[in-house]
Amino acid sequence: MTTDEKRQHVAALVHIAKAAKLEGAEILDKYTVAELAEIYNGIGPEFLPEETRNKVTAYLSIFEADALIHDVRFHEGDGTRKAFNYANAEFRENCRRLAEFHYTWYNWRRYRAYAVATMLYEAVSSEFGWIAFTEASNTNKKENT
Repeated sequence: MTTDEKRQHVAALVHIAKAAKLEGAEILDKYTVAELAEIYNGIGPEFLPEETRNKVTAYLSIFEADALIHDVRFHEGDGTRKAFNYANAEFRENCRRLAEFHYTWYNWRRYRAYAVATMLYEAVSSEFGWIAFTEASNTNKKENT
């Protein structure tokens, strides 16, 4: 994906985040699309190979707008468990909202997406999620000093 394509994609994710009324969508307004494109790495932690993240992101694309917000929360994170837990609780709620945004109540895919949302929450809340959060927080601190 070229830089311009990524920026267009991120702009579309911002639009979805606002249309779906995701919690924390207002945090995206603090950044330009170019800055958000730098922060956003898809679904999955930075330490995963890019090819793997790209495959996971394509498979779980309905959750991408939430992953953008989650990446910004990690980028801004202060390294505390409180910020980590907040970002993950918001992520869980937003995954559910995206399931409802994309699928009607009578569509079985909504309920499958709820199940996937729970699994994603478990993943981001795990020790691997904590490692990703502290790495993102430390990177952001170094960039701002």
